[in-house]
Amino acid sequence: MAEHPKVFISYSHDSPEHRRWVSELGAKLRHNGIDAILDQWDLGPGDDVTQFMERGIIDSDRVLVICTDTL
Repeated sequence: MAEHPKVFISYSHDSPEHRRWVSELGAKLRHNGIDAILDQWDLGPGDDVTQFMERGIIDSDRVLVICTDTL
């Protein structure tokens, strides 16, 4: 594993609050030396979402999947 492990974050896009929470989590990971990959930061307009996700999974040391209840 690299000196700074790379983590791809996949999450449900339930609400603006959830999106903000995930962004804050990613920022905390980066602050603690983990190279967090997050669509909010690393996916640009017009980029291929499927390719971004595939590359994120392949190129990362770990994948973090964040789910929410659907009540």
